[in-house]
Amino acid sequence: MKIHRHLMPFVAAAVVGIAAPAAGAGQQVPGSSSETFTDVRTGGSYFDRSLGRRVRVIPRVTIVEPSAFDWGDAGVGAAGAFGLVLFASGIALVTHPNRRSAA
Repeated sequence: MKIHRHLMPFVAAAVVGIAAPAAGAGQQVPGSSSETFTDVRTGGSYFDRSLGRRVRVIPRVTIVEPSAFDWGDAGVGAAGAFGLVLFASGIALVTHPNRRSAA
């Protein structure tokens, strides 16, 4: 399939529109941590070899309230809408008949 020269910006925009959200998918969520967890099975404590004794574990709870508006989601939606507009414009250019007449 041959891509016309005037359609290349639309093809490039479509590729970027698809690849950009996929590239950000591997990012760590803000507020999360990479803590290691210890198996606490008996009475909320575990044996710490470095101390040579059992250590009692007190769970830490963090409650995070979601905000009313998420700018990240809005950006993804705006980028998707812009990509669809570019794609539709490209389709309209390709399917629109040439109105030049030989006089």
